Amino acid sequence: MQVIKRGLAPQREATTLQVFLQASGYPVNPDGRFGGDTDRALRAFQRDHGLIVDGVAGEKTWTSMFALHPNLLVEMSKKWLSQQDIEDFATEGSLDVRAAFGGFIAANRYRGKTLLRLLQVKDWASFAAGYNGPAYAQNRYDVKLAEAYRKYRPDG
Repeated sequence: MQVIKRGLAPQREATTLQVFLQASGYPVNPDGRFGGDTDRALRAFQRDHGLIVDGVAGEKTWTSMFALHPNLLVEMSKKWLSQQDIEDFATEGSLDVRAAFGGFIAANRYRGKTLLRLLQVKDWASFAAGYNGPAYAQNRYDVKLAEAYRKYRPDG
């Protein structure tokens, strides 16, 4: 992971940091923005784990987090695949993108339901959160899904 700090943190890395902080018991919302709450939580984590308290997630901080939660990054990557990730996988593996996407949404869950089921019941916000991660709302993915459904539905 790259070194990140307040004011210098790409959204995906900030979200990853927030998820690790949350899993470690620090109150932070994984929204992809490295603001005051994230800075305070990071400094508390550093203090509590004997690290230099500088509000910078560098090599030692990341290593400590990974050691505490060795499987969390793998679990996150399963949930936060991008469309490009799926297309790249399909191209490399000579798979049909639609089949790969269908398999992905049938196999992955969000709050106890498969992503496929969330689409079937038109729970756009939950599907977007499960597929795109916590920044779905700021990107309006749930709204875009609902609009696309209304535009392209078979009976529309």
